[in-house]
Amino acid sequence: RKTSMSTAVYLHGRGLVCGIGADLNQAVSAIRERRIEATPIRLPDDSTRPYFQIPNPTAANWRCRIEQTIDQAIHEAGVAHLIDSPLIIASSCLNIGEIIETGEFPAGYISFAEHIQSHLGWRGTVQLIPVACTAAMQAILLAKNIIEHGMYNDVVILGIELANNVTTGGFASMQLLSHSHSQPLGAQRDGMVLGEAVGAIHLSTKPTRWQIIGAANIVSGADPTGAAPAAVHEVVQRALRHSSLSAKQIDLIKLQATGSPQGDINELDGLAQTFSPMPPLTTFKHLVGHTLGASGMVELILLTACLEQGVTPYYDYDCDEGLPHRLHHELPKANHILSIILGFGGEHAAIVVKDCHEAANDV
Repeated sequence: RKTSMSTAVYLHGRGLVCGIGADLNQAVSAIRERRIEATPIRLPDDSTRPYFQIPNPTAANWRCRIEQTIDQAIHEAGVAHLIDSPLIIASSCLNIGEIIETGEFPAGYISFAEHIQSHLGWRGTVQLIPVACTAAMQAILLAKNIIEHGMYNDVVILGIELANNVTTGGFASMQLLSHSHSQPLGAQRDGMVLGEAVGAIHLSTKPTRWQIIGAANIVSGADPTGAAPAAVHEVVQRALRHSSLSAKQIDLIKLQATGSPQGDINELDGLAQTFSPMPPLTTFKHLVGHTLGASGMVELILLTACLEQGVTPYYDYDCDEGLPHRLHHELPKANHILSIILGFGGEHAAIVVKDCHEAANDV
């Protein structure tokens, strides 16, 4: 599987099952048609919070549900034939839902990856990245390194997050969840809304429209609960250097922007240290929920699909006039896109994506 050809890394197959669609086309159609609404999820104290949950009435239990959802994403991404290639699994919550349901505690967290490997009959190496919100971004960075160093031509990544009471209740107890609506950069923002998702992507040396040209990940102790402006600035600088781009060459930024009152401010403050003027900004957290460890992949899949189909994330709330920058209501044509994910533990991650189609049209 080694290659002596180009080490450029491209985004190939994509599969997505999330709270707004059983596949990627359904999700993009829901955004286009503005027919998105979170549903209540009940917490251990019997209160509720809005949540973007995947409808799946046929699954008998948690394990059956995860297997069905993974199968859907793998099928849509068209990667079943790559079972001898590396598989990287990114997840924050792992199989805590199954543990709660059965009361059985596995010997170690690696059992989650072993279950998926066995279910898929995967013969290639399987790696698990069980960290907070940047898990899928770290998986993309790892896959990019594997391909760039000529180890494999193809790598498959799975991002997996399904609902469970421990995670949702934990976020609620820290008063991080909105009681009504996620409003990134919004005037009435009061916290995040969580969501379920299983995504699959195929990274390869074979050229396609989307090329991953830069990536970076750092951990900062300045604010272990989320975004620190200096760390946002540093991770963006590293991603730009890795891409051999200047700040002026970035045409669009996909924010983390969960709707956290202070988190949104910190993210914008960090970006302002690099960008002047600020490129157009967009986000997906209010449409699909914060899908935790899967979010870096989920939002990359949605962003590239929306750009292909000319669909812009819509914002059905008032922006915060006190913020120096606002979300854009129309996605621009963009040669170079910066995508950011920030998380607990001081995690800061960024990737830079090149739209080869738009770049070719500019020649």
